[in-house]
Amino acid sequence: MNGELRPEDGDDGADELAATESLRKRRTTRHLFLSLAAIVIFGSSFAALYYQTQDEPEPPPTPTRSPSASPTVADVQPTILVQATGDEGATANMLTGVGAGPEPRAILISMPGDLILNGATPGSSLYMPLADIDTRSVGPIMSATLGVRIDGSWNMDRKAYAGLIDSIGGVSVTVPQRTRVRDGSGQVVLALPPGRSQLTGADGSWYAVGTINDETPSAAEARAALVFNEVLQGLPTNTTAVRETLTSLGALAPATIPTQDLADYLVQLTTAMRTGETDAFRLPTTTIPIGRDKFEWTDFAQATPLLRRSLPLAQWSTQDGNPPRVLVMNGTARPGYIGSTRAAIAGLGFLFVDGRGTPTSARSQSEVQVRGVQPWGKQVAAALDLPDSAITSQPVREQPDGPPWANVDVTLGQDYSP
Repeated sequence: MNGELRPEDGDDGADELAATESLRKRRTTRHLFLSLAAIVIFGSSFAALYYQTQDEPEPPPTPTRSPSASPTVADVQPTILVQATGDEGATANMLTGVGAGPEPRAILISMPGDLILNGATPGSSLYMPLADIDTRSVGPIMSATLGVRIDGSWNMDRKAYAGLIDSIGGVSVTVPQRTRVRDGSGQVVLALPPGRSQLTGADGSWYAVGTINDETPSAAEARAALVFNEVLQGLPTNTTAVRETLTSLGALAPATIPTQDLADYLVQLTTAMRTGETDAFRLPTTTIPIGRDKFEWTDFAQATPLLRRSLPLAQWSTQDGNPPRVLVMNGTARPGYIGSTRAAIAGLGFLFVDGRGTPTSARSQSEVQVRGVQPWGKQVAAALDLPDSAITSQPVREQPDGPPWANVDVTLGQDYSP
């Protein structure tokens, strides 16, 4: 056959066959050698990598973004004004906060619906009852009046409040005698026998915001505070559940902060109530008639030290861009003196605060006290045509006690002329 080696081909064929076999053996040997070398190199590299990773510490896990949370009380005290509105406006009002310091502490300050707040601008009404102020503006106006930062406000219509009360299974109240609660038209909406009663959301909301004949403002506030305390104690302990509850209340419970932030805050507040202390008090006020009606005015001599102690990190601060607050009190029996100073003080870019609810002794000479920036006192005295001698040189005691109750305190005397 063509191409086939045969014995008769002679020595040349045998030599060629031997050469082919020798070449095959050399190739096989070379391939085997290369394979062994590759195995050795791969094994050495793997061993080096293994020992290297064993010597090096594990890298830290990639950080993940935690859910948003309320501000910690170590740096700032969050505050929320909570209101429940009935036929007479926001009659259940509670300024809430979380106490500063290592131990959790809940702050609950009840206020009457007829508390007078100062308009933040000269064009706004001088007499503004808390119950009548819109949810979106009540926080800044209250902050300017009391000298406390308000981070947000939450207003619940009575029906929304009923839904919130139902979400915790109702509230328990105890009355000493038969009690009738009425709506804005005077109709009885809830009749309670003496003793303890378990109330549904509808009845509990009426108990919180309705009226009782011949009841004092402080007693009405106590009713509202009792219901709100039970609501806080009954809220869920996680923000997801609280957020779902708030969402279910809908447009009847508007707030000036996002729902998630409000849920975070309420959990923080309720946790402080359950695991720490609760600092609860009524804002000190003085009842003063205006025409045929009676209103409550803040008694700053009593209220300011309480606010300083309970909310030390939420005090009004001009370093935050706020104007100085100027509290004006009347040391004479002449009416209208306090209001006559408003335009002059506002003209300085300062904030006028009506101090008629703060008891003041009669005086012949006006006095201007200032804490902080001394030129404020001179500016106020000049704006009111008072001499520099009216600016007190007496040392002012440190907070929380001691005046001034605002950045500048003015006590008008007989020498003042409107």
